[in-house]
Amino acid sequence: MGPEQAMWGGGSRVVRACHVHTERGMETRMGNSASITRNSIVGLGICGSLLLAGCANSTSSTSSSSASPTCMRMDDKQAQAAFDRWNASLATGNPDAVVSNYAPGAVLLPTLSNVPRDTPAEMRDYFEHFLQKGPQGKIDYRVLRSACDMAVDTGDYTFTFKDGTSAAARFTFVYSYVNGEWKIISHHSSLAPDKA
Repeated sequence: MGPEQAMWGGGSRVVRACHVHTERGMETRMGNSASITRNSIVGLGICGSLLLAGCANSTSSTSSSSASPTCMRMDDKQAQAAFDRWNASLATGNPDAVVSNYAPGAVLLPTLSNVPRDTPAEMRDYFEHFLQKGPQGKIDYRVLRSACDMAVDTGDYTFTFKDGTSAAARFTFVYSYVNGEWKIISHHSSLAPDKA
């Protein structure tokens, strides 16, 4: 058992623990249909975090220690390449080119809209308007966390627009390794708060 598996207790045990806790939460909810208990909500949040961060690190109990890894981990160079691909698609002015960076079922919480976008058509609608501004992004700061076939790239970026204005924003890209390439499954971008 590697250090990550020891830390997370092995993926299958985490899944079982989450399943049991979720069942208990559901039993509690069914017993009191007016509300969900705080423990059930906290438990589901913890399980979600563990599944994202820990279960992806687990290996099958039938695999041997000499077997080659079956997962990909994003490194800094790949994170920059994924952002550069997304940024280059902005430069095309084609919303479909931008949307092609997102995996099916992805969610976009965009910078200049209060409307969440969780379908390709909704994302396309947002980018049609956003691209009219001629945006180009530059990452100012990033922190990358990577697990098996999944990565979270978080930081600050600045958009410059064709009219000479700019906008500082915060970002989180969540990537999944899909059919041999890193695709965005969740993208949250929000304007940076004004400095005090």
